[in-house]
Amino acid sequence: MIVIERDGLPVGRKLQREKAKSKFPGKKFKLTRDPDVLGTWFTSGQWPYSTLGWPRQSDDLKNFYPTSMAGQVPFREIYCHSLIRDSEGRKMSKSLGNVIDPIDLMEGIGLEALHKKFKEGNLDLKEVVKATQFQKTAFPDGIPECGADAMRFGLVNYSTGGSDINFDIKVMHGYRRLCNKIYQATKVVLALYDTYIENSKCLINDGDAQTQLSAKYRLYTALEAGLTMIHPFMPFLTEELWQRLPHDTCPSVVKAAYPTYNSSLDDPAAEDAYELVLAVSKGIRSLMAEYAIKDNGTLHIQLFIPTCSRDLHLSALVYPLALRPRGCVPFAVSASATVFLLVKGRVDIDQEIEKARKKTERAGETGKKQEGILHDENYNKKVGEELKEVERRKLRDALKEVEEMQKAVEEFEQLKIE
Repeated sequence: MIVIERDGLPVGRKLQREKAKSKFPGKKFKLTRDPDVLGTWFTSGQWPYSTLGWPRQSDDLKNFYPTSMAGQVPFREIYCHSLIRDSEGRKMSKSLGNVIDPIDLMEGIGLEALHKKFKEGNLDLKEVVKATQFQKTAFPDGIPECGADAMRFGLVNYSTGGSDINFDIKVMHGYRRLCNKIYQATKVVLALYDTYIENSKCLINDGDAQTQLSAKYRLYTALEAGLTMIHPFMPFLTEELWQRLPHDTCPSVVKAAYPTYNSSLDDPAAEDAYELVLAVSKGIRSLMAEYAIKDNGTLHIQLFIPTCSRDLHLSALVYPLALRPRGCVPFAVSASATVFLLVKGRVDIDQEIEKARKKTERAGETGKKQEGILHDENYNKKVGEELKEVERRKLRDALKEVEEMQKAVEEFEQLKIE
């Protein structure tokens, strides 16, 4: 090591003494060398050697840390993770005050406690002021308790996006609520999926003994498979809930067999029919909310595909295709169905005509966009048939909405004459 001296002192110490004198004029002080003489990154680089037996060529060193020092290829596979930034897209930095301690995220922390951490560190006073101000803006109420499972699940979901992660506490807390939702759903009737729970209530409450038992078995199967699949991402929650299930042979979800795909259970027709029921339900809710009708609403549904309405439990609402409900506003669910809500006598006709025309324009623009995509030669060369069908479906849905809105304008124009 070469040590350059000035006035009898090593240059590094000389500079530090001069810096200390300027910062604390007229005060006595003593410079003490940090006993950890290696840099943080250099020190961390030694960790594998110190723990795996180096300089001995131990089995652990060969298996877990092959490097060029040991005459082996260091890496055969490299996994690159995203750069985690703050919610505003800035790189995390102590001086900005946007670094988040995972423990604080899991256990929660108040704003004052966050500020206190700066005072305990070695940040310059100006940087402390700047960092504190950011925390007041980003975490006005501190960081809410999210738990380890919500944090893990949130990070996994973030990793499916672009190269960088704009880390937002609100998103993490949303996953905390998801964890709670799973917990509460399991407590209710050992169920995992909201939609299936809602649709099973009528079967369990009103069906015969065989139907009730079948519904309960399906709920249990869905829950058991769901907990098993989500276990790698939410280990604590799923183990807690697993212990509440009746099991004869598997004491822990850790030992449970992971679900496997079984093509014999596929039923595309049933899936399509079920998705249609869900879409129709959303359409009904959307119309009721848009027109602030909470009860006593008159609804009709027209189906444009050869689906048995009785099997879909929609027969009471289905309107003949040959006719069109009078005095109604339409909601084009898709090319397969349209929902109608009776609004005659409840709305301003001229306003409804204007709304329908705007919706026609928007749907028309969507249709043109889809046509452009489907007629693009490069797109057709690169994309598979399955994705093309998705775009075709979007085009059919857009064209159906244009048709329904145009008819709605004609309908309201006729109502004005009457």
